[in-house]
Amino acid sequence: MNCKISSKDRYGRSIGVCYLEDQNINKNLVENGWALAYRGYSKDFIHNEKSASKEKVGIWKGEFVEPWNLRRGVRIYEAKKIGCKIKGNISSRGEKIYHLPNSKNYLKTKISSSKGERWFCSEKEAKENGWRKPNN
Repeated sequence: MNCKISSKDRYGRSIGVCYLEDQNINKNLVENGWALAYRGYSKDFIHNEKSASKEKVGIWKGEFVEPWNLRRGVRIYEAKKIGCKIKGNISSRGEKIYHLPNSKNYLKTKISSSKGERWFCSEKEAKENGWRKPNN
């Protein structure tokens, strides 16, 4: 194995890409759904992550909290355990949008309760709380 270190993070950890012969291990992990593209250090594997998400491979088969959010205390909202399946997401522009399980972006949508995002048990509940359906 050979690693090409490009920098260090704020904790002194090495940032780089590792290869086994001519195979890019970082790319392989992301495209098979066993790692996420860490956008803070590289944009190289975003396409691979989107593909893994779309294909629902590895961690994308279910729900999870991204490691950087998990370390900040974000957890999957408990309402999911009691059957509430509608995801209330807040867009980067502050719009409150709810996603039904059959919505186009449902599987890609992650809920961060620390941002005010939440789960709903019905469309009526979502609308009554000021959320709307996505435009697409």
